[in-house]
Amino acid sequence: MKKVYVLVLLSFILVQRIFAQTDYYFVDPFVAGDPTDLNAWNDQVDGSGSSPGSFTLGASWHLNDNFPAASLSASWDLDAGETIIVGDGIFPGTFILASGSALPGAPIVLVNPSGILVFQTAFTFVNASQFSPSTGSTVEFGINSPNVPAMGSNYDNLTISSNVTLGASIVVESVLDITSGSVFNLNGNAVTVGLAGNGIVVGSGLIDGGSSNNSGLTLNGSGCTLNFNTGSGQRLSRLTINLGSNSDVISLGTDLALNSGAAPTFALTKGVLDINGHQFVCSTPITFNANGSIKGSSASTFSVGGSSGQAITGSLLMNAADNTLKTLVMNRSTKTLTLGNALNVVDNVSVTAGTIASGGNLTLKSTSALKGRIGTSSGTITGNINVETFVPGTSTGWAQWGVAGVTGETIAQWDGQIPMTCNGCINGTTAVAGGFASVQGWNEGADDYDLSITNTTPLTPGKGFWVYVGSGQTTTTDFTLINTSPPVM
Repeated sequence: MKKVYVLVLLSFILVQRIFAQTDYYFVDPFVAGDPTDLNAWNDQVDGSGSSPGSFTLGASWHLNDNFPAASLSASWDLDAGETIIVGDGIFPGTFILASGSALPGAPIVLVNPSGILVFQTAFTFVNASQFSPSTGSTVEFGINSPNVPAMGSNYDNLTISSNVTLGASIVVESVLDITSGSVFNLNGNAVTVGLAGNGIVVGSGLIDGGSSNNSGLTLNGSGCTLNFNTGSGQRLSRLTINLGSNSDVISLGTDLALNSGAAPTFALTKGVLDINGHQFVCSTPITFNANGSIKGSSASTFSVGGSSGQAITGSLLMNAADNTLKTLVMNRSTKTLTLGNALNVVDNVSVTAGTIASGGNLTLKSTSALKGRIGTSSGTITGNINVETFVPGTSTGWAQWGVAGVTGETIAQWDGQIPMTCNGCINGTTAVAGGFASVQGWNEGADDYDLSITNTTPLTPGKGFWVYVGSGQTTTTDFTLINTSPPVM
């Protein structure tokens, strides 16, 4: 019977201890000093009251708005039954893990909303379950913190304020802030920013893909600008863009190359990728989606490389308002890049290997300053393309014209784009009827003009015509001629 009473008494004491767990609050560090000093703690929220007798009381140790920041620079002998609470969910609190800091007893570190945990050394937790960031919390890796360690929980807000290296793949649920002058080396790991349509990258610091070429980046939520380190740092193995809406924009602040590595892929699921005047080279499997588009400019280059084993799924859709590229390169053997809507190229289209399926969507632009063209290509362009020819104005008169790089057209292609007369032309006036033929050929044998041109006369590549060009009787304005047919390959 005595043993039963002892057991009941021990149970009562244990329950009493659990429900009597004490909360201690850190006093202003300018008064109290280091968190490892027992006198720096009191049991009242305002920092008054009684100090603890030890750091092994199964207590909660609050770092809240009573101080600007608490900095740990030594070993703090809290055990696994203790909890460090940074911030109280309303008022901020900052806990700095400085050089020499350690938590060898593996206490829980709970970072509440508005709480900030700052690493300023190569600190590692005894186990991943020690770290528990809440929604609204911030973890910062600053000066002298060379690596971002693996954590048992996702980061909510992650700040990179120095040159740091990622130690394992992570998820940042809300904001990844890479501050100016900082470099975040992914080191062959993957970063997912945002869950369930939230998340954004901010700051003007640099992302470095790392030398292993296996780094990945998944972007969910809001648009942002991505800046990559120069050289090999400007590459990833995996890039997935799945933003909150079709109109959210990921803008490249530098060049970017996607290369083969572990499970390489480029997936444009939802949102806009703005090349923003840079080079975007994709040598991975590609998945386009009807909710994703690419925004270009007259200085932007999109290049598809890689091997024949890397699929291209879906059609390339350009942003309707910014559907221009300087250069488009296709260099993937046996694969087809399908253009899903209108694309203007102002400089060069090159099909080194594989196929570009135009479907009538590719236009080679022409102005007084530039001329879009198809470069030397071993691959194929299928379907119609639109080839512009800039015709300068000033004086009305005769000019020598030829077909602009397409095949299968006739004089009828020009008829109606400028005032023209020929047999069967819209205006219908013919030299045979005593009128004026504004398009004429040349008879080599007779050494004379050929006036028998009709609107069905073929426009043969390499053959020229004399065309009387003008919008007025004596002067004419600039205009652009368009030829639409399959290209001469």
